[in-house]
Amino acid sequence: LASTGGDWPPALRQRLLAALNSSCEAAWACSEQPGNSQQKPLALEIDLRFTSQGATSASWVRRAILELGAATGLPALRERAAAYRPRPPSVVLRASAAGPAGDCLALRGPDMAVALHLHSASGQPGEQEPAIIRYLVIEQPPRWNMLNPRSLPRRFSVYGKLANSTLEEPYTVSLGDFSYLVAAPSAQAFRLDTSVGALQGLRVVFEGPGQGGSYICIYRIR
Repeated sequence: LASTGGDWPPALRQRLLAALNSSCEAAWACSEQPGNSQQKPLALEIDLRFTSQGATSASWVRRAILELGAATGLPALRERAAAYRPRPPSVVLRASAAGPAGDCLALRGPDMAVALHLHSASGQPGEQEPAIIRYLVIEQPPRWNMLNPRSLPRRFSVYGKLANSTLEEPYTVSLGDFSYLVAAPSAQAFRLDTSVGALQGLRVVFEGPGQGGSYICIYRIR
């Protein structure tokens, strides 16, 4: 279709060909190739102090109506009300972006950020172990499975927390500015600035709803 797409606009065909011919550097699967032990995902936990509270996609009036319906005890109404309640930030650490549509961390307003701690291989919360972080991966569901494609993130910046930092606001080291693309794979990897050395955490700060929606919905970060 990209090469012989008939009435398809030439610019769109060129973008498709460029995506198909690009290297796997921006694909999440690259980190899981056999023998590539240096690229394995790091163990993460949410730093709630520097993470924005989850929002909802419905107005307070609609949520009130939904909660009234849920109070009746009817399973269908209870499930519908639950679908519009804010999800906890930990939802972005799921094992896969595949899941119920809308089961994501919704962010709205001027402060939209997710902060992530690294912790030790023992898996004990709070035991941070510095590491060189080369990539950040944002993984969303396939486009055809999105309830609202306008809720995809777009522009964002990443800041690092230096090892043994004692600052009140520790995420001060800029690691780069990036854009999540719609016309690209649902899982996209972004190369971070590694010249700063080992880090104990990352803070991802999203710039307003860049796809035209009123909020953004984050499914998975690693």
